[in-house]
Amino acid sequence: MYRESRVLMDTYCTITVVSDSRKEAQGAIEAGYGEIKKLETLLNYFAADSEISEINRNAGIKPVRVSKDTLDIL
Repeated sequence: MYRESRVLMDTYCTITVVSDSRKEAQGAIEAGYGEIKKLETLLNYFAADSEISEINRNAGIKPVRVSKDTLDIL
C-alpha cells in the first residue's frame, strides 16, 4: 500500500493506492493529483480566470459555457 498527502484546494488530500508495484502506485497517485489540480483550476473562485469566477462575473447577465467537469460538479 502506498500513500501520499498534499495540500490542494486549500485542504489536505491523501491518496492511497494498493499495488504490488511502487512505480504503478506512484503513477496512479500522480494521475489522481492531476485530476484534483485540474478541478482546482476550474473551480477556484479566488482565481479570476477560473470557470467559477466567470460564472459569478456573468451571473444574471449572460450564459457562460463551462467544461463538462464543472457542469458535473454543479
